[in-house]
Amino acid sequence: MKKRKGVTLLITLSVIAAMLALVGILMGTLSSARTHAAHNSALLQADLLRNDLSRLLSHYLKGHPSKETLSTIYSTPLTLVSKGGDFTLTANCKPFYDRIPLQWLAGKREDPKRRRQVLLALDLYERLTDEAQIKDADLLLEMLKTTLSGRHERFGISDGFQRKESQGIDRRSLQNLLEDYRFSADDPNVYRIEWERYFRLRSLGKETVGLDSEYVAPALVAYLYDLDSNVVKEEYIPGKLKEFLKSLGEETRRYQWLFSPAPPKTAMDCRMSYGFREGRYNVDFLYINRRIEDFDVQAIP
Repeated sequence: MKKRKGVTLLITLSVIAAMLALVGILMGTLSSARTHAAHNSALLQADLLRNDLSRLLSHYLKGHPSKETLSTIYSTPLTLVSKGGDFTLTANCKPFYDRIPLQWLAGKREDPKRRRQVLLALDLYERLTDEAQIKDADLLLEMLKTTLSGRHERFGISDGFQRKESQGIDRRSLQNLLEDYRFSADDPNVYRIEWERYFRLRSLGKETVGLDSEYVAPALVAYLYDLDSNVVKEEYIPGKLKEFLKSLGEETRRYQWLFSPAPPKTAMDCRMSYGFREGRYNVDFLYINRRIEDFDVQAIP
């Protein structure tokens, strides 16, 4: 009888252990399912918000928007609030053609038509990597060129996915590239570079349109004209570049080849932020030709 009790007790403990393990697995699966369901619900919510925001932008930018209208949109976040006040969405937009396309880094300096663009981008890249004390700037540049030229790789291995060469790169792909470089060169300094203050990641076509001569990003203004960044930050008002340069004895003619006389007025790079249930989300998108494109939803950790 004692032996039988011992065997019974052993079997019972084994069953309990198996049940506890099964409960743990089920709880983990349930938690994962809830997270997945919440994410899918957030995506559906973002798609509904996309339609509302598209109508709002179309209303403000119908016809030929004035400089005052554009300046207001670029300087003041667009806000949507629910009737009950329990939901708020904010969208910040900036001119699409206000920075140098990162795509220029993949160009060939031997091409006479693109030489000035490529040299400008490379000079800016060299300054940024010097300031960040990058260990192997040549390796990082080669990795950027590989990605920008349409070849998509992780840790030097192609994943077989081919992008259009003229698309540029999105934020996720850039982050993956920086992580690859960080581990390849053992160089965390790569995260010091504030790429999007100077470069525009995405591209439209082959970038035949130059920068907007009025709405150039402040950091890029300081770089182009060798100005103190604090002076630019305090005194430069986007939309009034000519007046700002004139007050300092500078003029835009120095970079006449860089600026476009009439870039598309409704080309914008926007970020929408909102909360849904217990999560917070950012949505990056382009607003071009009265349409929202490249709609990318990201959960905020």
